[in-house]
Amino acid sequence: MKSYAISRRNLVQAMKEKASEGRQAQKNSLRDMVINNFSSLNRNLEITDQVLRDLSTQISYFANEYFKRWDPFHGREDDFLRKHKSWLDTIHVFESKNPLPTPPPSPASKPGPGRPVVDFNEAAPRTKRLKSEAVRKGQTVSSLSHATAMQLRVQGKTAAAQLVQKIGEDPSVADHILQVYNQYQAYTPPQKMSGEEAVALIVHLDLSKGQYITLREKVAQHGADIFPCYNTVLSAKKACTPPSLIVTETSAEVPLQSLVDHNTRRLVGLLERSVPSPFDNLEGPVELEMQ
Repeated sequence: MKSYAISRRNLVQAMKEKASEGRQAQKNSLRDMVINNFSSLNRNLEITDQVLRDLSTQISYFANEYFKRWDPFHGREDDFLRKHKSWLDTIHVFESKNPLPTPPPSPASKPGPGRPVVDFNEAAPRTKRLKSEAVRKGQTVSSLSHATAMQLRVQGKTAAAQLVQKIGEDPSVADHILQVYNQYQAYTPPQKMSGEEAVALIVHLDLSKGQYITLREKVAQHGADIFPCYNTVLSAKKACTPPSLIVTETSAEVPLQSLVDHNTRRLVGLLERSVPSPFDNLEGPVELEMQ
């Protein structure tokens, strides 16, 4: 995709030179200028019929937009220039969506001796300032932002183009965008409780099944789905119960050894999840020497 950028003021000036000959003559003059400049910027590239159709459509659209803005002033040029100053100072981009063949690199383009050419994105801040000085000189912020937005659209980066265009039209929008971005970067999403944590909460607050389910649903409705489902709670409760527990209508009994084994397994499992092993980063067999 190839493009040609020029300020709208220059386009309007080219049309005004043929104002006495009628609007079709103005369009033809604009068309000749744009196509000639487009060809000059894209030398050694074939200007196909499709490219000409693309450019002609865009030229006609711009001319009609100019006439639409010009007609209400009935020839009062000073009023027109004052009213549409921002529009006239904006860069307009003509582009061809028809893929054009890229010419092979000429021998003269091969890098020679001396300092190597550095890509702009990889250049130092001072180098970037020097390289962009010619572009910035004589251009307004709105025209530069519009040109940047159009180039982003050419590359298919529509969202970035919209942001640049909004900031160019109203720089104060950037403060709000930056604030929202910083809040997003600092945001930590809520973490869902484990089954064991939910059981501990139920015991601590003495919640019934219905109370827990109601609490879980209400919190989820406010955007914080942090409580596990009740089936997960039941599984965690079951894991907390010694396997040899005997429950009757009047009592609950568990052998002491079974209780000790169960508590030991639970503690070891908890330590394995929370404390890193000193042997995690070791490779191969480990030999322990008793002192």
